[in-house]
Amino acid sequence: MARENEQRSKGELTSTQLQGYASIGQVLLMDIYQGIFSRNVAQLWVTEKDLEQEESIRELILENIRKNRITIINYNDCIDFEELRKDNDTLAADIMLGSEADRLIILGHNYDGFIGADGKLVERVSSVDESLYAYCNGKSKQGNGGFKTKLDAARQILEAGKEMIVSNINYSLEDIINGRTRRTQFKRC
Repeated sequence: MARENEQRSKGELTSTQLQGYASIGQVLLMDIYQGIFSRNVAQLWVTEKDLEQEESIRELILENIRKNRITIINYNDCIDFEELRKDNDTLAADIMLGSEADRLIILGHNYDGFIGADGKLVERVSSVDESLYAYCNGKSKQGNGGFKTKLDAARQILEAGKEMIVSNINYSLEDIINGRTRRTQFKRC
């Protein structure tokens, strides 16, 4: 949408218009990701129906790991009308839990993590309760869920005893994982 200077929000666009932007965005995103990583990047576009094939998805991810590939997973909102208004945060949590991974990292370019009541970054969250949702300011103009969906994902992950980190895509992944940069870590104590 930004590439074509679209000023309307996603809610103001038709499904066909959204699919057109998604088809452009898929190419641009993969180009960005391939530029970031020195390894090969594989894309996995899924629909809700694909998520029912948990074992197949897990095996593909494991194959990519064996081949030293980075797997980028996204809803296939380019071809599936139902996926257009869903968010990738809960998709990521579903994939992460289904593939038996230990950690989910969600990166964005407009935030460093979760902002609390005092307007400051919350560095660590050990449980997600309703009080945290009160600080969510809705979704971004291009997004589907904002931090509400990140909290939904974090709740799932914490209940499974796993870890989730939210940070900025401009920081080094190593620094994000090791806590040397601004981030919010969702992890039980």
